[in-house]
Amino acid sequence: MPKGISLTEESKSIKRKHIAEAAKSLFLKNGYQNTSMHSIAEVVHAGKSSLYDYFSTKDEILLLILESYIDDLITSSQEIDKQVISPKEKLRLILLNHMRYLWNTRSFLALLTVEIQRMDALRQRKFQIKRKSYLDLISNVIREGIIQKNFINDIDPDLTANIALAITSPSVVGGISPESADKQFESIMTIFLKGIS
Repeated sequence: MPKGISLTEESKSIKRKHIAEAAKSLFLKNGYQNTSMHSIAEVVHAGKSSLYDYFSTKDEILLLILESYIDDLITSSQEIDKQVISPKEKLRLILLNHMRYLWNTRSFLALLTVEIQRMDALRQRKFQIKRKSYLDLISNVIREGIIQKNFINDIDPDLTANIALAITSPSVVGGISPESADKQFESIMTIFLKGIS
């Protein structure tokens, strides 16, 4: 950023997202470890030092990308939750949306799965806090389903939400063939929902 010019928070946020998108492309092309802050700066036509005005480390860029993935899932799930449909149908649609999102971003998520484990404890904690907001949304739909007798009443909503995310994880979804993806997603939902209905 040129000296003496201060950006608004909105401008800074837009620039950070632009940098993160460029970095994401480089991570996919070259791998996370083989992408330097210098190469990211070159792609966004910025000096390496000005890149540090927006991100202190490459891990910070990765964290923003991860958080944006969770934000996308939270936003789309909130839209589903607003619909006037049964909690069982809400849960089905949220989890189908989750699997489709993972499927569409599977190449990048495969790379991220390794890098998340390597992040320092503070950044991992930030990611887990964001993930918990998404998990809480799913848990609340399950609670609503228990109240409305869509689901059996002796299940733990938080544990069930965790199980739901485990069976719709990148490792499960990533192995599904493109020709049968939607059919397989529906099968996973049938198995899961019949088990708790």
